[in-house]
Amino acid sequence: MNNVGIKIKTARKAKGLKRKELAELVNLSLSSIQHIENDNRMPSLESLYHISRALDRPLDYFVEDEYIVEHDELHQMRDALSQEERAQLIEIELQYCRCKSQKERVTAILGVLMENGNK
Repeated sequence: MNNVGIKIKTARKAKGLKRKELAELVNLSLSSIQHIENDNRMPSLESLYHISRALDRPLDYFVEDEYIVEHDELHQMRDALSQEERAQLIEIELQYCRCKSQKERVTAILGVLMENGNK
């Protein structure tokens, strides 16, 4: 594992949340959060998506071995987006999570971008 649980625990503490508060935000049991943070259980992609949203972190922060973009820089970039652009970003992240291969991911992302470009 890539220490997903440790990264979740670190991000949760940085945000000043207790495990119970995070569990309530993402609609998981306290026990599930404990197991995930202790790396005893891997969260589903859907749960990881909700955790990433609750902790203001991108999905890749939890699954990549190295986190390249600084957290403050990420917030600045997201703050600069319009509501429509943020909604598009969320849709892209959701599509990305549902795909199994890199080719499927690229196709899904291009599909969302093209669909939103035709609106």
